[in-house]
Amino acid sequence: MKTMTVEQAKSQIPEPLMERIKKVEESFMGPMKDLSKDKIAVFDLDNTLLEGDIGDAVFAQLKINEKKQPLTIDNQLIPFTWAEYQELMRTKGKKEAYQRVVISQAGIPLKRFVEITRQVMALETPFLELGDVKVPLPSPNSLMKTLLVFLKRLGYKIYVISASNHYSVQYVAEEFFGIPAENVFGMKPILWEDRENVLILGNKIDGPITVGEGKAEAYRQFIGTVPPLLTAGDSTTDFQVLNLVDPHGLCIWVGNEKKQYESIKQQLDHPNTAYFLYRDV
Repeated sequence: MKTMTVEQAKSQIPEPLMERIKKVEESFMGPMKDLSKDKIAVFDLDNTLLEGDIGDAVFAQLKINEKKQPLTIDNQLIPFTWAEYQELMRTKGKKEAYQRVVISQAGIPLKRFVEITRQVMALETPFLELGDVKVPLPSPNSLMKTLLVFLKRLGYKIYVISASNHYSVQYVAEEFFGIPAENVFGMKPILWEDRENVLILGNKIDGPITVGEGKAEAYRQFIGTVPPLLTAGDSTTDFQVLNLVDPHGLCIWVGNEKKQYESIKQQLDHPNTAYFLYRDV
């Protein structure tokens, strides 16, 4: 990724998307341009930059570890099952379910949690087996990696706002997409120190619940009030941050259901910004 040239990146990006980016650039560089205005691009992580969900995969790996290893401070018994997670998703929605997953990870040393995230991303099997459930393992979306290279060369500041655990999101964004940790915002559990000054994940969320309106709140709190020129996501829970896009910008919907895209497009304040990027899975 570091050695890819602009021309190489351009050759791998679909021509219709390149044309849309070109129009955004022309608008930004027009006669009324504001040179003090940052070019900002905001991406979701799961099923957008990644093919798959890092939050689900790490949670599944933690539940698998419970059965394979004796309980220690590095291997906590999580008081929340996969079945309960799915039921909460069905009855209460994603906000409640994602928040509960992050809170259930309280007590795990931060260093150990990041190491588990690293191990999950290094696995080469297509899924994790949790009982009779197969949880897909995430991998970087190659097109999105190329797009990020191109946007960086154009001078964009790249940010990630995700509903997964902040520390998993931070690791993946920095390690696989070259996005600095300070530009990454996930659902962030508080940290506390034990008697040996080891940082431990806590049972409360520090900052916005980064689902739905919470994603837009995170943008305003951590990034600023200047509308992003480009936004990208895959879920209705990304809508509020997608809708922050500049009227002359680009809002990328990553998915495989054109009907859902059309519905989201019509709800945007600026439907003309919408672009459908087809995802195979």
